[in-house]
Amino acid sequence: MTKEDFKVWLAKSEQLWTDQVDRYMDVGKKVFQGTATCLSMIDVEKHDRVLEAGCGPGTHSLLISKNFLKSGNSVLVSTDFSKGMLSKLKTIYDESDFTKVPGVANSYMVDGDTEHPEKEDTFVDIEALKPKESFNKFVYACRADNQRLPFADNYFGAYLANLTMQLVQRPDLQIKEAYRVLKPGSKACFTVYGRPENCLMSKYEMKALQTLKKEYPSVYDTEKRYKRCNDLEMWKKHFEDANFKLLMWHQPCNLLFKDGKDLMYNYVRPMLLCYGETKLADDKENLDRLALEYEQESGENQLKTFEILVMLGIKPEESE
Repeated sequence: MTKEDFKVWLAKSEQLWTDQVDRYMDVGKKVFQGTATCLSMIDVEKHDRVLEAGCGPGTHSLLISKNFLKSGNSVLVSTDFSKGMLSKLKTIYDESDFTKVPGVANSYMVDGDTEHPEKEDTFVDIEALKPKESFNKFVYACRADNQRLPFADNYFGAYLANLTMQLVQRPDLQIKEAYRVLKPGSKACFTVYGRPENCLMSKYEMKALQTLKKEYPSVYDTEKRYKRCNDLEMWKKHFEDANFKLLMWHQPCNLLFKDGKDLMYNYVRPMLLCYGETKLADDKENLDRLALEYEQESGENQLKTFEILVMLGIKPEESE
């Protein structure tokens, strides 16, 4: 992909997710278990500079800042390439009590307008943005592409990206960028979709797309995306090329749907709309047929509904 082709893809993708912010809100709330795993694996409570890459509408960002980020001059940076997602994040923080706790100096800043930097060495000076006086917690949210982050080398003590790496064009670049911005000895945790046989909600999202007699969506090559999630050798190579030490495992998530229609109409349909597949999202006959097929396949083993592949990258100490 040429630089110009990449810019076109990025613009189309950004607009697609901006258009689907409200629909994605409920989906985002269902997948916090992956974020919780990442927070545990990166020892988030030990670090005063944490990066959340691909924050979406901000529901996870607020939970992280209030409940997981350590107190005392700590910074959480939450990024997304969608202007609409960051606008929703700002609303969530505006309506929260994050800055309203008496005697607690919390603050936040959201920049949803600045475009992605053209120059690779154009970095956001977070130190200049955070409060000058002693503070408790500071959240900075901005537009950024996971494959080209606008932050200085060796700045963050921890990095997490829940269910974002299957969406980017070049996951190898996202991994290398995570390595670049992390301090030596720090950890980055990523999650992607798990194995199809243990991840039925993603399997049925794929089945829904396959009922269309046409090409896959132009912005997201869905077939390639699902296959990539389970290419363990590819992931090992990407992390090795970035110089990360890698730990990797599959993990079930307790994401329950009461029946097939609950899955199809409250998860699959919103995701189809996110991909711009309005024709299929409105095809009630197909959605109902797939709902029944899901019930027959899943039986009583609801843990098969969702599985993630967790990848923990450890950046070596400088002496190693």
